[in-house]
Amino acid sequence: MRALQGSSNAFTTPLLLATLAGATPQARLGRSMGTFAAVQTSGMVFAPLCGGLIGAIDPRLAFAVPGLVGLLLAAAPLPGSARPERSTPARLRDAFNRRSTMVASAGFLAFLAINGIAFLVALRAAQRFGLGTTERGLLLAGFGLSGMIAGRPAGGLVDRSGPRPVVIGGALVCAAMVAALGVADSIAAMAAAWLAAGAGSAFIWAGLNTLAVQSAPLNRGGAISVVGAFKFTGNAIAPLVWLPLYVESDALAFACAAVTCVAIALVVVALGGGPRRIALAAADKARAVAAAAQQ
Repeated sequence: MRALQGSSNAFTTPLLLATLAGATPQARLGRSMGTFAAVQTSGMVFAPLCGGLIGAIDPRLAFAVPGLVGLLLAAAPLPGSARPERSTPARLRDAFNRRSTMVASAGFLAFLAINGIAFLVALRAAQRFGLGTTERGLLLAGFGLSGMIAGRPAGGLVDRSGPRPVVIGGALVCAAMVAALGVADSIAAMAAAWLAAGAGSAFIWAGLNTLAVQSAPLNRGGAISVVGAFKFTGNAIAPLVWLPLYVESDALAFACAAVTCVAIALVVVALGGGPRRIALAAADKARAVAAAAQQ
């Protein structure tokens, strides 16, 4: 059932991002992507809290209530977004190009080296500092909380300076903080590093989400799906990659993850300049024409 739930999610997030991108002027695209990431992260942060509170009444309600919410969302369709006129339907090959594949690779590395090391953070907090289950949960929640706060400012910075510098800066911050997690000698230092990593991750995803929707103007939903497939693959294999290293040395595992964070910046540097302005201008013009026709 969890596998089916994950598969279903593949049909929601890409379409939500594509719809949001289609309804957002290019000048405010970064802020919209950053806000989306912040709201998505807030859901991840508050879900365990809400589930725990509801489950205290009856454990079955922790599953029934989200199911009911899902049915309500399914019954409330999204507002229509302006779509450019096209003579042929979108093709999967439109989503696979050099830019979308490189953005997807950066997303893979981000989930492998940042989101995917949460279990290592919990392990080290338990083994090195003796934290219990509740304390470890609070520690891990700090990552999402800082990401939620930083998401919208990160998106605004994307609009002002472009997505590539924001991703590179966020990746370098995460590299330093992930390395620090492996050598922190107090739980306060570990918590501070994990909080900073969460904020850095928000900057990475504000930029990568923007790059993803820009990478394939003819099939935005497909390009976002490609990025999603890559990033969830990174998250899935993270335990297989990092746990053997952690068994040898906790500092070694975190150091290798930090090097992987640097690789995110290198991939984005190799990505080169932004998408073609002609395509973006055409998309904005199509949105304006469709909006005028609706009025």
